[in-house]
Amino acid sequence: LLSRRQRQMCIRDSFQTMELHELSRAFNGMTEQIDYLVHEVYEKEIEVKKAELGFLQSQINPHFLFNTFAAIGTRAKIAGQEEIYRMIRAISTLLEAGFRSSEKALVEIRKEMEYVECYLYIQKERFGEKLQYEIKIEDEELLNCQVPRLCLEPIVENAVVHGIEPKMGTGTVIITIVLEQDTVCMIVELSLIHISEP
Repeated sequence: LLSRRQRQMCIRDSFQTMELHELSRAFNGMTEQIDYLVHEVYEKEIEVKKAELGFLQSQINPHFLFNTFAAIGTRAKIAGQEEIYRMIRAISTLLEAGFRSSEKALVEIRKEMEYVECYLYIQKERFGEKLQYEIKIEDEELLNCQVPRLCLEPIVENAVVHGIEPKMGTGTVIITIVLEQDTVCMIVELSLIHISEP
């Protein structure tokens, strides 16, 4: 006799002969395996759909942000607010770098320095004379070398956030790009001038 058990077909094992008993056991084992595989495939398909949805959502959000910043930047440009326009452009560049970090792992040092300068420009607008920075490049050809995307900006950010922001004085971030023994070196230094509290 055939019966349904949790949407799974099985044979009621009530046979007297050994042959039918073994057949029913084999049939039930096969249907259990099929049921397991069906559920596995179904769950995998759900996971794939969730991943696809997440990917689409991650693509929608950046585009929305970029379009919004572009609209704000355009209005600032039309209104003659050049500083606001430049800050919007700098923020957009940094966001784009973060969102697209998985698309292209390596970028030219020239591009990495663009990210760094965007960050420093924003922080300079925030801190004013408290933050200064210098960029020294031994040879412009070094800018063509490739490095991991966003490998330098977090180091510069760390210098500003932990070295300059909490201090009473002023600080200068010095970025040097040199060639030493056939190795391109990107050096970040922080020079601080402390002011004693009264």
